[in-house]
Amino acid sequence: MKKITLLGLLLPFLSTAQILVNVPLSDGVLPATWQNVDVDGFAADVFYTDQGIWAGSTAWEEVNFSSYGRAFYSTSNFETATGNANDWMITDAISITQETRLDFELVSSQFNGPESHTVYVADAIAGATPQPSDFGAPEQNFTTIPGQWSSNEVDLSAYIGSTIYIAFVNDNPSSGNIQGIRNIIVRELLSNDVSIEVFNSNAVNQRTPLNSTTRYSVLDYSKTNAFQPRITLRNQGLNPLDSVVITMNIDDDVTGYAISDTYALSPALAAGDTTTIALAAIGLDTLFPALQSNQELDVEIFTDSSNGNGLSLAEDTAFSFMINPRQYFSPPYTTSFEYVLGGSSFSWEWSEWGWKSFDVNDDNDAILVDQQTNYTAADGAYMLFSGVRYSGAVTDGDIGDYVETPEMQFDAGDYVISILGAAISGNGSTLDVDLVRPNGSSLSLGQLSTGGGTTHQNVSLAFNVSTSDSGYVLRFTERTGDRGSWDLLSIEELTPPVAGGNLAATDEINPYVEYCDRNVIFTNTSVATGGGATVDWGDGSAAQSMLPGASLQHNYSSNGNYTITVTATNPAGSDQFTIDLEVTDPPALNADFIVINQGNGNVSITLEETFPCGGVQTTIDWGDGTVNSSTSHIYSSNGTYTITLTAQTAIDIDQSNNSVTIAGLATSIDDEVFSGLQVGPNPVHGELQISWETPIDRITIMDAQGRLIKDWMSSGNTSSVNFNCKDWQAGSYIVQIQEGQNIQAIPILVE
Repeated sequence: MKKITLLGLLLPFLSTAQILVNVPLSDGVLPATWQNVDVDGFAADVFYTDQGIWAGSTAWEEVNFSSYGRAFYSTSNFETATGNANDWMITDAISITQETRLDFELVSSQFNGPESHTVYVADAIAGATPQPSDFGAPEQNFTTIPGQWSSNEVDLSAYIGSTIYIAFVNDNPSSGNIQGIRNIIVRELLSNDVSIEVFNSNAVNQRTPLNSTTRYSVLDYSKTNAFQPRITLRNQGLNPLDSVVITMNIDDDVTGYAISDTYALSPALAAGDTTTIALAAIGLDTLFPALQSNQELDVEIFTDSSNGNGLSLAEDTAFSFMINPRQYFSPPYTTSFEYVLGGSSFSWEWSEWGWKSFDVNDDNDAILVDQQTNYTAADGAYMLFSGVRYSGAVTDGDIGDYVETPEMQFDAGDYVISILGAAISGNGSTLDVDLVRPNGSSLSLGQLSTGGGTTHQNVSLAFNVSTSDSGYVLRFTERTGDRGSWDLLSIEELTPPVAGGNLAATDEINPYVEYCDRNVIFTNTSVATGGGATVDWGDGSAAQSMLPGASLQHNYSSNGNYTITVTATNPAGSDQFTIDLEVTDPPALNADFIVINQGNGNVSITLEETFPCGGVQTTIDWGDGTVNSSTSHIYSSNGTYTITLTAQTAIDIDQSNNSVTIAGLATSIDDEVFSGLQVGPNPVHGELQISWETPIDRITIMDAQGRLIKDWMSSGNTSSVNFNCKDWQAGSYIVQIQEGQNIQAIPILVE
């Protein structure tokens, strides 16, 4: 998304207007130096917002309500107390030097009708910061419009030459209402000044009207041949305006166009008044023949105006926003409803064309997206909640109410709707499903039903689209009125199912032979859009349902040959996949082994076969008095040795023998090369001592597996070294002494 900017065209030969205060509150950021005073101190009731639960515990608080947007809100709905709210928001000091006006927007919720909002002005305070006690009589009182933002203004020209503070006060009786405020602007008035208050157009399905805080619009290029903007202008100046110059820049990042026209205002637009002007129609397809679907355009609109003397504005008002072509969604489409919020009317799901809810029987009780504390959604926090019966609702509950998906683009073909459904009360919910064509006609597709179970189950419905087009909508209409939870909706192209799976058990060598405990693990790899799969184990037990990618374990009661059958089914048909499995006793244990003589007395052994079920315990008698379970050994003397290996499991035992001949080991230290060399004690229990008379270069010590344990280099001025062997594992080691090209290996035993 391109950055949206505000453009100001300043004429150098004229003075500019001063914006003394500009707090849009569209991002909920109140200046830290403003005073926010909760005089009433009442605990407020809770309300649901786009971010969760708001308790309204402070005077004015940043909140984002899906119905009214982000702003600062106060409430007069109290949990236990009764009486008037008394919530104050007070500005910093403002110096008034010429004619000046306060502008701001107000809204209240639709619970109990309009509310009052009071504005106070003080030109002196008693302390360092302004407090409610500094303000006298109200400056002006305003009435909110429930559910709709209204523009309000206060003339501050009476305070020219003074420094003032402005207070915004919610002082309504306990009524259950929420009151919001945003776009607080204090501006000095010029002789000639104009602003763009509202933007609109003839575009089909414009996402939202554009005003000072909503500078984003989505337009349908495919159905709008000529784009005709309409703007509402306000005379912000002191003089009447007889004409306005409106310039519009349109840019697709390749080609830009500037269109500027003068519009006469007859009669002249009086100070403070508004007028709506329809700009010249623009053929976007003509200007941008290469315009693609979902390509963005940057549009800037700004104004210049003149009074009767033909003088130009000192400060132009600029407006910058973007337009997009309509975004259609094509299968596969999925949603977990996490970003579809709101009550009877849904907000937008991020950039999506939104889900819409329709309260047909007008009982304020419609299908909605909700977060239920007493029922868990299948995914995330939110779900589609149908069949709601609030107290006071008519007896038929939601019957006839419906929701619609965002607009979609379908090619001719077969599709399937899949959704998880569960009953919350009664027999659960049943939804009629209709395909609404772009021309407004509809086709009944069938029904989706949660059934009576409280666990989410997959429900699917296949349908056919005969004509490729954009603008299809799926409509879900409540037919039972009992409460149901719907979550994880998907719309996918329907293709024939493909059955598949794989077999694995942790104690198998061959996945198609089970030797050990008769337990097998099967994983479903079937693809069955809008359907599911079952596995038949082939032993007469009941077939089991399986989700895609899921695994199941099965135990066979007896040996035998079995055929496992996977059946995948969806509305397009079915498919099968089979695996032949042999369940049998494990083969006899084989203790045969191979001897590997690595030299220098180092010998290792390897079993010729691997027992498939594991759990084998081996004992090796190396023939020199050493008996252990190690698969390697170091002999300390030359000779021929018989190695005996005993392998044992819980059900079997086997034994095997082999011989090995050890030769070439030093039987004594070569005194001609290594004069005075001593290595001991051997066996060693704690510390190994090595000393010499003739200088040596290096000492290395390796274990029976040939791993380096010590590598010591002589400094030339030593004749002995000690090695601490207390932490070494018991067994055979080789001490290797090196001097130049001369090497002598001496076996030792660590006990």
